[in-house]
Amino acid sequence: MNKNFRHIGWVLIPLALAGCHKGQTIDSMLPMEPAIVSGFPGAVPSKVRSAAIWGNDERTVNSAITWLGQHGMAVYGPGKVEGAIAKGAGKDDLSLINEGVVLGAARKAGVDYVVFADRLGDSRPPAVSIRAVDAQDGRILWAGQARFGTAGQLPSNASLSYLTDQALGAAWGVKPVEE
Repeated sequence: MNKNFRHIGWVLIPLALAGCHKGQTIDSMLPMEPAIVSGFPGAVPSKVRSAAIWGNDERTVNSAITWLGQHGMAVYGPGKVEGAIAKGAGKDDLSLINEGVVLGAARKAGVDYVVFADRLGDSRPPAVSIRAVDAQDGRILWAGQARFGTAGQLPSNASLSYLTDQALGAAWGVKPVEE
């Protein structure tokens, strides 16, 4: 058994070194497995003027902003809601803010709904959950999740961006893009 691990090490060390001199991580050099997606698509309201994105991982938030912008939505980053929270709540640590406070701040900021783009858990395999919540009444408009089936995938920028895109596709009823 130990011999097998030593042999694998001799394969992985050159692979790692080959990527390190180019500034790449090992995870970015490995192929990405297809995501497992689920969601309940809802019709995107036609009179939605604006949506704010809020989440617990900057990578999922940025991916959601990009995806929704490419699909014709007027989106704001967390800064719009953070400003309203800072005026009202005076909280120092925004990660401790609950969703009710975020929705209240979004209403004050004039945002129609909030898209919560969250990374689930801190371990492998990574998973992403997306939900659009009406800022006025708290109703969930659409939701989607995407995750990898095995623990082989690290939560890299590329993998979290891919999962966010897949979760949004499931939430909007768009066929997932295979890479």
